[in-house]
Amino acid sequence: MFKLNEIMEMLNIPERTIRRHIKLGLLKGEKIAGTWRFSEDDLNNYFSNAVVQQTQAHVKFKEIFDYLNGISKNENEIVIIKQTNKLTLTKNKELSKYVSNFDDPLYFHLDNKFGKSIITFNGSEKSAISLLHKINLFDNGK
Repeated sequence: MFKLNEIMEMLNIPERTIRRHIKLGLLKGEKIAGTWRFSEDDLNNYFSNAVVQQTQAHVKFKEIFDYLNGISKNENEIVIIKQTNKLTLTKNKELSKYVSNFDDPLYFHLDNKFGKSIITFNGSEKSAISLLHKINLFDNGK
């Protein structure tokens, strides 16, 4: 089971958006002792929803275009887009938590499409190298 804050980290979207999606029925889950919990099936259904995919694509493209157009806020940043074998939700969660511990992640997004995982990251070169190392560990089954 996944908690609301874990989904916020995975998707890099605000709590208010997630709560709105719950209210609209885009994300289904259950409240246990006053805390939202979501199963893997709940998240798979949510990620496959066209509205959610469109929202995530808009955020991702805006970050990339801002970087390409020199509108980024930091001078020493790097953007990476990495396609890898599809990660499980558990690996998605682990990778999201790993990135959340960076001092400087400006943007992180993980998307699963067509049997692949597509990871978009914007941050320092040091953090990007660390992230790529972690992804390679996943690719090698570690």
